[in-house]
Amino acid sequence: YLHPDGQIPAYEWNFSDCNPPVHAWGVLRAFKSAPIRKNRDFAFLKSSFHSLLMNWQSWVAKRDFNNDSLYAGGFLGLDNIGVFDRSAPLPDGQKLQQADGTAWMSFFASCMFQIAMELAQHDPVYEEMAGRFFMAFTSIADALNKSQLWDEEDGFYYDVIVTPSGKKYPMKLRSLVGLVPLFACTTISKQALDSMPSLKARIEWIVENRPDLAENVTLMSHCSKTLKRLERPFLQESDDESETLDNSTQYLLAIPTRDRLRRVLEHMLDENKFLGKYGIRSMSKEYEDPHPFQFKQGDFTHEVRYLPAESDLTMFGGNSSWRGPVWLPMNYMIVQALDRYYQFYGDSFKLDYPTGSGKQMTLKQISNNIAKRLASIFTNDEDGSGRPAHGSMKDFHRRNNLPVLYYEYFNPETGAGLGASHQTGWTALVANLIMKISTDGLVDDDE
Repeated sequence: YLHPDGQIPAYEWNFSDCNPPVHAWGVLRAFKSAPIRKNRDFAFLKSSFHSLLMNWQSWVAKRDFNNDSLYAGGFLGLDNIGVFDRSAPLPDGQKLQQADGTAWMSFFASCMFQIAMELAQHDPVYEEMAGRFFMAFTSIADALNKSQLWDEEDGFYYDVIVTPSGKKYPMKLRSLVGLVPLFACTTISKQALDSMPSLKARIEWIVENRPDLAENVTLMSHCSKTLKRLERPFLQESDDESETLDNSTQYLLAIPTRDRLRRVLEHMLDENKFLGKYGIRSMSKEYEDPHPFQFKQGDFTHEVRYLPAESDLTMFGGNSSWRGPVWLPMNYMIVQALDRYYQFYGDSFKLDYPTGSGKQMTLKQISNNIAKRLASIFTNDEDGSGRPAHGSMKDFHRRNNLPVLYYEYFNPETGAGLGASHQTGWTALVANLIMKISTDGLVDDDE
């Protein structure tokens, strides 16, 4: 269902709320599900693209309050992850700039850019649309990186409250909100770009004439084992044999620079923060009692605690918790993002995994290991006691050979399933992760 103004409803009890704009990504995934390119449904892709254009305009018109490419979409599917209800209006004319809302729009732009690239191979008219979404991506990513949504001292992305006077208060709560900017990344092949002269000329113009947009956005080329920031010569042939561009050359378009990516990942891969036995926590474990996060503004103090299981609040009905548990859809996006960064950086980018362990791994090895942690929720424990997903009932399920339940979210410490017990929509993504493990290989924790 698409409203005439382009908005897609969030959920059954409030159509006007906003869930993350992942529909373009879903369309792209469905289109590419046909392994043979000539069998792909371009009519479906074209039809979906035009509907998505309406949805894009709805977001731009309704959620960019100051016309500065910084978006506030409300709860954005993360229910109680914030210090307060992010869908509710703030008092005294204050506004909320959201790191995840802004990053989701950049992600939306990158997916629309990829769709337009696909369509342009059959109809050059779409080169213009690809150029527009390239510009949209760089504008949003640049705004996010230059604003206080990025905290240079902490090396993380946060939401920011803006008062009517313009004063800004970063809410330095480490949660999935600060990891969403990692999702907005895509690679472009030189071969594809060379086949679209109009798009290539537009990108060249942006790089040459709008260096302000490229200053804090990753625009890099990878050729002949050399990584460099994108400059106009990198869109042309080079006389330097060591920097020759061939058809294997790729360009990376991403929100975080290489250094910022590393700094955010160091938080995410820390077992005392995000990295749990069964996946990436929705909120950092550092806020576990007796060290809750506190946000003070004027006479008010808001407090948030790490909760690995069910919520202890009535916010959003009290039956959903984003203050600690593992959620499959977000973990799936993290694993996919790591794979995309690996596709560009390759073995040149390594990190301690877990953070501080001294064990260096590539991004592909890390993504495989996180996938293994997630899959282990549904496999029998080493002691044969049953599947962690079934919690205190796992022995009963094992002895009676009962079907596996696809819970809504999971305890990162025990793997126990929480919330709805038949959430086969997004939790079934574990099947994709199991396929990834069997296809890409696996690096065990003790290797």
